[in-house]
Amino acid sequence: MKEIVERRFKLKTWMENDTNAILLAEKKFGVYAKYKNLAYITIGDGVGAGIVINGSIFPGSRGELGNLVIRV
Repeated sequence: MKEIVERRFKLKTWMENDTNAILLAEKKFGVYAKYKNLAYITIGDGVGAGIVINGSIFPGSRGELGNLVIRV
């Protein structure tokens, strides 16, 4: 997908998981843009979390801080 987007639109592209993408959007465009440190938690099919420390996303051990799937 990354290569297709880069080739088609001639834009540098990267892929990110949903929680980190929301976190980065909030940090860049949202009401939290003025903060250097931010934690963001999502709850849906599972629970995800991301952290921005000193203005940079903290990637965690597998590219995300945490992801817990809840099955009912």
